[in-house]
Amino acid sequence: MPKYCYALLLLWFIPFFACGQSTVKGRIFEYKTRITLRDVQVQNLTSQQNAFSDEKGHFSIAAKVGDRLVFKGFAYDPDTVLITDLHEREVFLVPHMHVLGEVNVTTDTTKSLNTFQDPEFHGQSMIYQRDPKTGYYKGGVIFRLWWWKKDDHKRARLEKQLKEQREQDEVNKVFVPAIVGKYVPLKGKDMADFIALYTPDIKVYYHADFNLAAYLNDCYAKYLKLPEDKRHPQKLEDKP
Repeated sequence: MPKYCYALLLLWFIPFFACGQSTVKGRIFEYKTRITLRDVQVQNLTSQQNAFSDEKGHFSIAAKVGDRLVFKGFAYDPDTVLITDLHEREVFLVPHMHVLGEVNVTTDTTKSLNTFQDPEFHGQSMIYQRDPKTGYYKGGVIFRLWWWKKDDHKRARLEKQLKEQREQDEVNKVFVPAIVGKYVPLKGKDMADFIALYTPDIKVYYHADFNLAAYLNDCYAKYLKLPEDKRHPQKLEDKP
């Protein structure tokens, strides 16, 4: 009889365990080139579990809605993603920019290096590293011997702007009525005004201590203390 009871209890709890477990899958690419990246670390900041992408860039890690995943690869800027759904996703990592000092080459190899054009990368003159064992592109570092430093600065600024835009887009995907409404009892125009007032900037959102539920609860408490005329941000055309 005890064994029979234990079996019933086990069958009773299995659905609860199953509901609490979910998996997020996806594929990791290098930004712009869409080269698949292997051996990228995928860490769930909520559960502290880790996984790594395979040779084709695929990854799979236990996670649930509300968890944050950070993607770290050698020679790439780390990227953090908030899980808002369990659909399979594509992740793009931006390579670190390495500015080389002046290089003086006196052999005939200079000519061959400068004139090498890789058809797989739109005919650009470049040297792109491959793994000697597999032949796959390693990615991350491109050496251009004739590249001006001022162009490096421009490209660095542009990639910073693109990264900030991607991060802001990620914030905007989270601060929508369907998600905010799970934490804040507002609807319609009140919800739209609340989101306009309290959508955080990327510095706040990507801080290590940021917690969506705690942040929204705190903002809602502040919202309730506002006078009615302050709860509705003015549009530009409404301002005198």
